Amino acid sequence: MQHHVLRNSALRLLAAWLLLSLAGYAYGEALLVRCLPLIAATVQLIAPQYTPKVVINSRDGEANLVLDLRVRQAIHLSEDLIIPVGQPVPASANVVHVLVPLVLFFCVVCAWPARDWREQALALAFALPLAAGVLALTAPFQLVGLIELAVQQAAASQHLQLPVPLTLSWMVFMEGGGRWVLPILAGLLCGRAARQIRGDEQKILRSAMAPEGRRV
Repeated sequence: MQHHVLRNSALRLLAAWLLLSLAGYAYGEALLVRCLPLIAATVQLIAPQYTPKVVINSRDGEANLVLDLRVRQAIHLSEDLIIPVGQPVPASANVVHVLVPLVLFFCVVCAWPARDWREQALALAFALPLAAGVLALTAPFQLVGLIELAVQQAAASQHLQLPVPLTLSWMVFMEGGGRWVLPILAGLLCGRAARQIRGDEQKILRSAMAPEGRRV
């Protein structure tokens, strides 16, 4: 890759990080309010044993995404330790923390070294639906994982060892660096798909404009 292309991509990356970070602080809460149905549906999918309620609480100038799960069926950890039906099991995460993967994802998309404006537009078009996937694979798993971790700790206090659920393993992976790796790969996927489609369009256009005798 040429030096000026790397320089331009780096400048776009820095500008996107600054602008999107400021937008996240200013409008992140309003954005997540619109994403609550997606988060709740994902929680319902990965933790069907609970009834989910997802809200945003603002207190002392700090907004938190709060998951309030209710146990559908009693969970028997031991003869003496039972989580009864209807027992609330809460977990929360800071809104800014939740938005970091989305900010990183769109930074990568904006910094993609597009060859023309159509390629950049295609990358942004792919980014819109893929952003929902990035959010669904991060925030819900973080909240459910925190609850599963609390259940594991409660069982350990009774000298019990429960199987580690996939939601908890995924949360540990996300907190160990996956919440950075996932949006970066998703952003690169958007750019690569846009370049492939744009390249195919240009090949078709060149073939259509070629003299009749030179067509294959």
